[in-house]
Amino acid sequence: MAEYPYTESGSFQVRPHRPGRTLAVSVILLLGVLFGGWWLYELGRDHGGYESRMSRATEARLRIQIDDLRSRVTELADQRTLLERSRRIDEATFQRLESRLEQREQHIGHLEEELAFYRSLVSSADAESGLTVERFSLYPDGAREYRFEIVLTRLDHDDTEAGGSLDLTIEGLRAGESVELAYADLVVDGDPELGFRFKYFQALAGRLRLPDDVDPERVRLAVEPEDDEIGSVEEDYSWNSLVTGGT
Repeated sequence: MAEYPYTESGSFQVRPHRPGRTLAVSVILLLGVLFGGWWLYELGRDHGGYESRMSRATEARLRIQIDDLRSRVTELADQRTLLERSRRIDEATFQRLESRLEQREQHIGHLEEELAFYRSLVSSADAESGLTVERFSLYPDGAREYRFEIVLTRLDHDDTEAGGSLDLTIEGLRAGESVELAYADLVVDGDPELGFRFKYFQALAGRLRLPDDVDPERVRLAVEPEDDEIGSVEEDYSWNSLVTGGT
């Protein structure tokens, strides 16, 4: 049985039934929900698009910076290569110049020695006239190798050239037996014949290599001029005296 609302006085309270109003409210609420959802969707999409555009712009900017950095690294690497090459060239040039300077200084020193020697010759009142072996020295220059220097002089004062040959022979022992070694068998990287041609003096130099099984004792040096009017010279030297100081 249906219950009806009563008033305090016992009379009925009549409430009008409005189904259209309820439907309208429901539609409004539904539309509000749909609009709010659509608005949130659009807001999220716009925000997401903004972030996406910002990300793409940032990525593009970073790519440009990376490309610039790579170009700079390549440029710096090329500069380093050029500087390294230039440094090596400068070092090589400096070494060549230093070597040339040292050679020039040695050559100047040698010329000064020759000049001093020449002055001593022309100023010596008791100098021996004719062809003379003024100096003969041997210097160790490696295993069983020796560098020799021979200075020949001629003080005839006639301004004519004297030419000829030198015969250098080393005498020693091989397995207890006497042996003689000719210059042609001993010379290292040189002419097998030792010749001379000069007016006043000439310095001759070269290198000799002794066999391992030979013990040198003496050196015989014979100077043979082409001109019969110039007397020949023959000298005999102790090996030890030549090696320790020369004559």
